[in-house]
Amino acid sequence: MQHDRQPVRQTGPNEDDFRRRIILPDPLKVDDLKLSFATIACPELGVYIDFGLTRRMNYLIARYPDLAEFQAMLEGWSAKGPWNGKHFLTTLSKEKGPTFTLWLRQNDVGIDFTETEWNALRELFQKAWAIPELQQWMQELKLEYGEQG
Repeated sequence: MQHDRQPVRQTGPNEDDFRRRIILPDPLKVDDLKLSFATIACPELGVYIDFGLTRRMNYLIARYPDLAEFQAMLEGWSAKGPWNGKHFLTTLSKEKGPTFTLWLRQNDVGIDFTETEWNALRELFQKAWAIPELQQWMQELKLEYGEQG
């Protein structure tokens, strides 16, 4: 954003950025899933998803646009049709019981979830977004990326 051809915010690292003083929460866990948080080249917030012992896979969401889409998908997807976003594709198959498949587009990797596991993933992110420090961080990123409303 610019005003009179000058950036509204400084570009690059800012030593006065309040996010440098935020103590990120301890990892959160629901069932076999775990979320951890890290500062990724401040100002970005990194969210690590540990998919548990069954899958033995971790995934890092390292940029705000990806994180915002992931959050929107978990909160707003109704499973009546596919979620077809820029970073993620999610589908529901009822052939072998409800199976939710999350495609990580950047890596062309699909992860299958039972309905219970999918709900655990949603619950895990709901717990995370209820933490005031993470809400502040996400609000600041929202403003920096120019999102309104």
